[in-house]
Amino acid sequence: MRAFFRRFYWLLLLQISALFGVGIYVLYRVIVTGQQLDMLHYHAVAEALMRGELPYRDFLLEYPPLSVVAFVLPKFLIFGSSSFTLYAWAFLGQAGLASALLGIWLVRLTSRWSFPMRAQASLTLYVTLVISGAFLLPWRYDLFPVLLTAVAFEFILRRRPGACGFFLGLGTAAKLYPLVLVPIFGLYLLCQNMRRDFYRMLFGGAIALILCILPFLILSPASLLNFIHYHQQRGFEIGSLGAGLGALAHVLGWSIARYDFVFGGLQLEAPWTVRALPWVTGAMPGLFLIVILRCAFVFKQSWLKEKLIPPYELARFTVIALLLFMIGNKVLSPQYLFWLLPFAPLLTRKQAWQIFALFALTTLIYPLLFAQLQRFEPIAVVILNLRNFGMLLTLVAMLSLRASDSGQNFRLVRTNPVPN
Repeated sequence: MRAFFRRFYWLLLLQISALFGVGIYVLYRVIVTGQQLDMLHYHAVAEALMRGELPYRDFLLEYPPLSVVAFVLPKFLIFGSSSFTLYAWAFLGQAGLASALLGIWLVRLTSRWSFPMRAQASLTLYVTLVISGAFLLPWRYDLFPVLLTAVAFEFILRRRPGACGFFLGLGTAAKLYPLVLVPIFGLYLLCQNMRRDFYRMLFGGAIALILCILPFLILSPASLLNFIHYHQQRGFEIGSLGAGLGALAHVLGWSIARYDFVFGGLQLEAPWTVRALPWVTGAMPGLFLIVILRCAFVFKQSWLKEKLIPPYELARFTVIALLLFMIGNKVLSPQYLFWLLPFAPLLTRKQAWQIFALFALTTLIYPLLFAQLQRFEPIAVVILNLRNFGMLLTLVAMLSLRASDSGQNFRLVRTNPVPN
């Protein structure tokens, strides 16, 4: 036991050191030169909030309401200073703390429930993922909703559906994407004949969303949904599947394309994009329905045969839902991969390292080859499409597994009693 905790502390120290080491390099090479647009935007939002301005009404905020918590906390750490450099240091510290908390959460989860990899192997994989994403991870606020989503995942395993729904609601109010996990978590309960728990989960989520949205509804009801209209107008972001295919067609001479800086990022513009966008938007509900039906079949099959749904299966379909949301979306920013951070170490070793390959390819694209991608250089375009099709293949492979192939041996094992 002592040896385990010694390794745990060293691994935790390693990932924090990697974040801070790479973060300090980025801080001096990128942040201070004013090239990190997301951080500049976070700082501007925090400054506006400190002046008493209201998001959506007084200034445009393209994120959901609870995101402002991640933007404002660093301001308190530096006692309200307006220095952008100090703010960046504080944001780096906030990211290091969130990453460490996720590591502790992962060890707690894998020690208490049975997953394909043991606690030490899961934490090693987690640290590897953090290091592979260290160029970007400290400078995006995504670790905040990721932490909320991870807590929701643990609460549903602990049979506390109200708390699970509450944290899912908080995550949705911070970044929207946890909303796609509601059907997966709901099926986990319904397939075990826990209808009341399902309603408790929905009630908890509704309470969280109401608490986060109500102040804005009272103060500025007409402007609250501005951020949704903002995203509806977006086209194919440079990292998306559609943009990758468009860039490849441009390189091969099949079509003409260019990148325009709009909506806070680079967007692919080509003659065919206007026609393709409705198809992408319309296909998502049908694709997600396939995932839901497959999830219901696997969960019900596990319950009828074993009278349990292994925690691995919940983790597997959580990753599947997130992958589909990423690859089927018209925007695929590099930080979206961080949504998988808590759940990839809960998969089989093969699946987890496939996720690591996606992280590594994403780091190659951004920041290492991002300038080349903007110039449509073939090597960058090829790597982007390899990453995107790797995500698609990983999604299909995980979705096609039968329950008997995918983790039926990883039963619901607890080392400590868990309250009902």
